[in-house]
Amino acid sequence: MSEEASEIPMATFCTGNGLDGATLYSLVTHSNRGPKPRTHLANVIIRDNIMEKKMLELKLKNISKMQEKISSYNDNLKNKFGREQHMKSTRWKKEHTAFLKYVDKKKKSPNSLMSLSAQPPKLKK
Repeated sequence: MSEEASEIPMATFCTGNGLDGATLYSLVTHSNRGPKPRTHLANVIIRDNIMEKKMLELKLKNISKMQEKISSYNDNLKNKFGREQHMKSTRWKKEHTAFLKYVDKKKKSPNSLMSLSAQPPKLKK
């Protein structure tokens, strides 16, 4: 029976340091925290991640600058549109009051029917 027990294959698992991957990940995500990397590959990965982080920061900075420029451009367009609409409305009001004065003047004249057929005075622009 002892021979049968020794013939049964036994499965053995290596219990190596499984934290190397986790340590490497923590070094990647938390830049300078934790222990220093032991291999050249880890140094390369960390350097690559740092450069990628810098590139992303630059891209975010450029995006925020573009958003500021676009928002100021839109504000300028909105203000310009408002000014143009205000200028149009004041011009229309002036033309309307001038036309009303013209009509009132012609109504008071003795030949009102004949004078209304004449052209109203041209307005300044």
